[in-house]
Amino acid sequence: MSYRGALELDQVISDQPSKNPCPSCAQPCKLACQVGALNGKSYDIDACWSYMREDPVQRCLRAGCLARRACPVSATYPRQATHSAHHMQQF
Repeated sequence: MSYRGALELDQVISDQPSKNPCPSCAQPCKLACQVGALNGKSYDIDACWSYMREDPVQRCLRAGCLARRACPVSATYPRQATHSAHHMQQF
């Protein structure tokens, strides 16, 4: 999930996964990332940023992060490509 702001609530948000779904997943996100920024333990933000700077027309900037789009859990929260692209360009 991604949030663009902050809210103070008096209740728990119920649509969050109750446990980490990644260990039991085939993890297509790792294969989708063009620069291998996801290694299962951390996220190499520098590799991601470098790739986007070097190739400003690549797909992550045009349609949103390919790893996020490949995630089966993330797929249950559909996004418009133009909206995701906007956030990647701001990133």
